[in-house]
Amino acid sequence: MDKSRIKTIAGIFACLLPLLLHVFGLAAITRLHDFVCRDASDSGIIPHHDFWGGNPNEIFSHWLDMFFMSGNALAIAWLLMVESLAGTRLLALLARVSAPVIVLVTGLGVIGLDGERGEGTVPIACLIYFLPLLISSTYLLRRLAALVHWRPPAVGLLATIFFAAHLGAQLQYEPSGTGAPNELIFSVWLFCVGGALAWWFVRLQTRIRAPRPSPDPN
Repeated sequence: MDKSRIKTIAGIFACLLPLLLHVFGLAAITRLHDFVCRDASDSGIIPHHDFWGGNPNEIFSHWLDMFFMSGNALAIAWLLMVESLAGTRLLALLARVSAPVIVLVTGLGVIGLDGERGEGTVPIACLIYFLPLLISSTYLLRRLAALVHWRPPAVGLLATIFFAAHLGAQLQYEPSGTGAPNELIFSVWLFCVGGALAWWFVRLQTRIRAPRPSPDPN
């Protein structure tokens, strides 16, 4: 097997890896929730209540929120690095397409689990907060990657900062007395969505005002 074929197989596996990890992650969170409910029933004390707040079902919804938002931020960061390292356009396209597919699959998974075991707040949080956050911040991430000409070391640094920022922010805005995020999420939402809209508007104005080449008289 030649080196190009090995690189192609490795690239395909790298694109599929986040999806496989998300499937196993959802199963692990569900199993962990069973332990939390059992401990709360046996001792009368709700594990992790001091940090997350709420009853076991609300805590489970918080975990699903974390999995959807920060988990997908990690997947997007990983796939961006894979895209920067892709040796062919096909692999780069596969890495780019894999991100929304993983977000969709993860969204369906967390919404289904929340309806079965959670507080029922995950669908609203995903649609109103997390999806706009992921879309807008991913747009900003890709624009920054373009500014550094998709050089892998620089893209790797940007992707790491992207994930760390999302994880750090969610650990601040996620805990609450309900199954939904607290009010700090509004600031993060405005920063990401507002920043993406501002960047898009500036790029649009630049394109509109750019001089167009004159038609060839011949």
